[in-house]
Amino acid sequence: MIKRIALLLVVALLCLVRFSAPVGSVARPRLTVLFVIDGLRPDSITPDVMPNLARLKREGTFYLNSHSVFPTVTRVNAAVISTGTFPNKTGIVANSMFVKEVDPRQPFSTANYKNLLKLGETNGGRLLPPQTLAEIVEKAGLHFVAASSGSTGNAILLNPTAPKGTAVLINGGFEPNKQIAFPETVNQQILQKFGAVESDKGFTSVEWTERVVREHVLGELRPDVLIDWLTEPDTTQHQYGVDSPQALAMLKKVDDQLGLFLAKLQSLGLSEQTNIIVVSDHGFARNQAGVAITESLVSSHLKATNDSDDVMVVSDGPTTLLHVRNKDKRKIQEIVKHLQAQPSTGAIFTAAAKGSLEKGWVPGTFSLELIHEASQGFHAPDILFTLKWSSEKNRFGVPGSDSTYSSKTTGPLTGDSSGHGSMSPFVVNNTMILWGPSFKQETVIDAPSSNVDIMPTILAALSLERNSNIDGRALAEAFRDGPDAKQVEGEVRLARVSAGNYAAVLQYSTVGTERYIDKSWRVK
Repeated sequence: MIKRIALLLVVALLCLVRFSAPVGSVARPRLTVLFVIDGLRPDSITPDVMPNLARLKREGTFYLNSHSVFPTVTRVNAAVISTGTFPNKTGIVANSMFVKEVDPRQPFSTANYKNLLKLGETNGGRLLPPQTLAEIVEKAGLHFVAASSGSTGNAILLNPTAPKGTAVLINGGFEPNKQIAFPETVNQQILQKFGAVESDKGFTSVEWTERVVREHVLGELRPDVLIDWLTEPDTTQHQYGVDSPQALAMLKKVDDQLGLFLAKLQSLGLSEQTNIIVVSDHGFARNQAGVAITESLVSSHLKATNDSDDVMVVSDGPTTLLHVRNKDKRKIQEIVKHLQAQPSTGAIFTAAAKGSLEKGWVPGTFSLELIHEASQGFHAPDILFTLKWSSEKNRFGVPGSDSTYSSKTTGPLTGDSSGHGSMSPFVVNNTMILWGPSFKQETVIDAPSSNVDIMPTILAALSLERNSNIDGRALAEAFRDGPDAKQVEGEVRLARVSAGNYAAVLQYSTVGTERYIDKSWRVK
């Protein structure tokens, strides 16, 4: 009898370890920090420009094959990071969106948090239907803080229920000089101690936010989980290009802020108890050509006028979403055929053909389901298409060039303006570094990873249970006692479509049931 009881206790203990412990046997960290450095290409991390980040990359675990979620834009990936789910579940399918319940006349920008709060009202009161990291952490009795120097829309996606009382959210732009944080007690503390600076104003916003994080969040609020979103070098690279003198100077400033943060951890005695994950929301590429998409549709009599709503054109730069009135199938087919005849068009997507994951219902299109963009019926476009990209270098020697939406004329672009949003590998490939007591040291992993994997990885490190709605995988191979990365079996697949003289290929990688979109390109 005694032996039987002892055996049952052992089994119970093993079950407890299996379902509650983090991957490996490393104890729960005192602090988990997620730095999101907006627009940081992994090849921009060099010891001379970013010595602090280069050290974390060298000492920790670095993923060579990490992915931004498509469309490769900020708010899409902010929602993905916040929930561990793809755009088809978050409903944030682009930086600009058309939802007639929010604005029946035109697309709206997700950069403005008031637009997103209105979007939430159309979703039964929840901006992001899936449960967020903030909610899970707080429910577990831990403390969550998010701070962003980016747009108010970017910030609210990191903790969308903050205005209703969940955890802490800090951003200088909610109501300038009045509402810069939730809850109100924290808002007043920060206003009195630091004053206010508008958000999304380049390094001025970054510097103010990072000072608040170092001098108030770490010491006074003492979070267990902190998301810290730095809006640079995105702003600078948009204007001047990757590796421009201005961008390099900004990278140094961002790295200096990281150095100050690490020094603060040291002074608080937290260095050995802190997990740090550094990611970027997307990569970057030069804008090599503009394409006047709306004018092309109007001149081909596929859209009534520039301002008409029979075909709503929603641009995310190199990617465009089209909403066709009444989902007119004949009109959708005509538009697709027109796009396939344009030399600037890349891959085209429509709703999945019956019984197919890869192919759309219109010949020569991939499926929206393949790229996780079929947004459960409530925000999905009828047509999504990319523009062509190339490996052409900018004048600073950095490869990667995209064609992008133009409201004027079609043709080559001069200057150094740059962007993201495409399915180019230079934009899809993002930064992913894991450093701290839970993670392997001096390790480089080429298994695929993605921004959708961040939330489940944090939950695993904190011994918190993941819910069944989460799409991403915990990056077990990055944990100190996790499996060897070589044991992570990945597979590269190619999907192909064609119609008449048009053909395109989409490459994606899989790890188990996880699907990572690598790139797509036009064949002819």
